[in-house]
Order: sequence, then C-alpha cells, then structure tokens
Amino acid sequence: MTGRTLSLLSGRLLPLTGPLVLSAAGLVAMVLVQQSATPALFGLFAFCVVLSGFGQGLCNALFATPLVVALARTGERDNRLVPACVLAALVLSGLTGILVWASAVLLGGPQTFALALGFWAGAAFLRWFFRSLDLALLAPSRAVRSDLLTGTLTLAGLVVLVLTGATGPATVAKVMAGAMLLALGLAALAHRTALRSALKAPLAPFITLTRQHGRWALLGVAGAEMAANGHAYVVTLVLGPAAFAPIALATLLLRPFGVVLMALVGFERPALADCLRRGARLEADRRMEVLGRIAALAVAVNLLAAAGLVAVLPEIGGEGYSPSLLWTALALVSAGAVLRALRTPQSVALQAEGALRPLAMASLRAAPVALGATLLVVLCAPGLPALAALGIVAGELALAAGIARAFGAKFSARERLADA
Repeated sequence: MTGRTLSLLSGRLLPLTGPLVLSAAGLVAMVLVQQSATPALFGLFAFCVVLSGFGQGLCNALFATPLVVALARTGERDNRLVPACVLAALVLSGLTGILVWASAVLLGGPQTFALALGFWAGAAFLRWFFRSLDLALLAPSRAVRSDLLTGTLTLAGLVVLVLTGATGPATVAKVMAGAMLLALGLAALAHRTALRSALKAPLAPFITLTRQHGRWALLGVAGAEMAANGHAYVVTLVLGPAAFAPIALATLLLRPFGVVLMALVGFERPALADCLRRGARLEADRRMEVLGRIAALAVAVNLLAAAGLVAVLPEIGGEGYSPSLLWTALALVSAGAVLRALRTPQSVALQAEGALRPLAMASLRAAPVALGATLLVVLCAPGLPALAALGIVAGELALAAGIARAFGAKFSARERLADA
C-alpha cells in the first residue's frame, strides 16, 4: 500500500465517525425493540426500517446521484435547481412517512407505534436529502455533523429509556422520531434560504434533472432494492412479520456495515465524479482502491463481531428465535454483505461517470433472480423462512456480475491507466 493510498485511507476514515455513531444508535434501538417485542412486532419494525432504507435509496436516485453528476459536469451552482429539489424532497418525505405508517397499521402494528415510525421515516428521508445536498455542494463537514448529531441525540434518548426501564417498542420508536425530527430541524437551518425559496419555486428544474439523470438512477435503485431486499417484502407479505424475524435479526447484526457503506458512498461519489470530470483517471483508480479496502474492512469487522456475538450469546434472540435458523440467516445475509462490498467500487464509479442506464439494467436483471429464489424457498419450504435469505445471495451475485460487465464496457483497462 503506497503512502498516497494510506493518506487517502486515513482521510476517509475520519468522516465515518458520524455514520458509525448513527449506526450504533440504530443498532441499540433495534436491540431494544427485539428484546421487548414479540417476533411478529420485531419483524414489523424491521420491515418498516427496510421501507425507510428504500426511501433513502430513492432519495439517492432522485437527488444525490443526479445532483452530483449535473454539478460535476457544469461546475455551477444553479440557483433554481436547489429550491426545486427541496420542494420535491418535502413532498416525497411526506409520502414516505405515510407509506411507512400505513404499512405498519395494515400489518397489525399498534397505532402509536406505527405513527412514530411514520414520523421517523419521513424525517429520515428529508434529513438524508439535506445530507446529500451538502455532499453535492462539496460541504462534507456539514454532512458529518448531521450524522453525528442524529446518532448522538438518538443514543442519548435511548440511554434515558434504559435507565428508566421504559424500553417498550412504541417508546423506542418515539425517541427515534423525536431525535430525527430535532436533527432534521437543525440540518434545515443550514438550508433555510433554499427552504424559503422552495415555497414558490417551480418544479421544472427538478423534472429536467430527473429526465436527464434521475430516471435511470430511479430504475436502478428499484431493481437493486428488489435484488437486495426483495426477500423482506416476499417473506413479510406472504408468511407474515414473524417469519421475517430471524432474517431481520441477522440483518440487525450486520446493520453497521450497511450504514457505514451508504455513508462512505455518499462521500466518495462527488469526489470520484470530480476526478473523472478532470480526466484524473489515476487518482480515480486510487479512490476506488481505497473505497474497496474500507468496504472490505467494514464488512470483515462487522461479520466477526456478529458471529462472535451469536457464538457467545446463542440465546440473543430469546424465545421464538431458533439458534439454527439464526445461524442460517446470518450466514446467508453475511454472504450477501460480502458481495455488496465487492461490487461497491465499480458501482460508485459508474454512478460518478453518469453511466446510470447500464447500472439500472444490471439491477433490473438481478431483481427477478432474487425474487425467484425467494419465492422458490417460500413456496417449497415455508417452515424454514430463514432460507429465504438465499434470495439475497442470488440477487447480489447477479447484480455483481451485471455491474462488472457494465464497468468493463465503460472503463477499458487502457483508459483507466492512461495517465499512470
């Protein structure tokens, strides 16, 4: 590893402090819910977290990636584009909150619990938008502060719940929602000018941006969601939230990796787009190498910690969670996480280059593979719902292969090493 690579590596680890705190807060919240809720209610909670994650993926597709590509190509700051995007984000955050609330109610969740999750999901969408906007405008320090603040507020509230013994699922959801709303309010202060302008802004610049860059990113996110999380929808809707609980618990143990990776991609995408715009392919290669190393380190540490925790505390799931099912789910979810880490550098490079169509096609081809594998397990072995996580592995394999083909077609070896 060269000195330049070491410098890049250390420079990327510092901004991850915010996502790490945020990840810890999410992990503590899910553990508290898992320990105090029935498997069915915990499965419902985890399903709502998946829905919220899909909302953040939509935010990336509609705002983060298109804004990075548009601003990297023009080098300008369109005074009409940002308010239009803010207005669209406000509408979509409300719809996200309504979707999560309605899903929780329809799947049998208590009304207070569902309402708190709806507020949390809507606020999380809008906070993620402001965070993505900060990164697109090359203000990463604000994004780091936002992550730190959100995670710290959530952790502080959860600590109070633990100390007072009030760790019921609805109370945890209320703390999550309150912390997210407070963090959102402080993040919005940094963009108060754009918020004021958004009230009278036309949506035309956002619609143009979506037509130019967002439609393929949107299709890509939809396909990737089905490839990576299609099992959650199939198992929950066909077999019920309780059947999803073992996979949800395994996913919970690997959640820190997912949070860190998503945040890392958000930091690297604008920088990589700038490298490609300037034609600095060697620097882009170095950034991809560092991204791959950090992703590999993150998934390795998380896998070892998760496996060690289950080995030392096999009863971690409590009643309703068979240790054998939990180990099966953890093994399959872990395999999917490793594949995701391996494909990330090439995926981010394609996003930064604006090659969103081949990414979308790779995702759309992977989606039926994942859904087909999951349905096969659900229909043939409904008594072993943890095996439905095979859909994760099948989808990630297909997605990694598709992304590798798209990357090879877009970046030939000669082009990537032209300025070596």
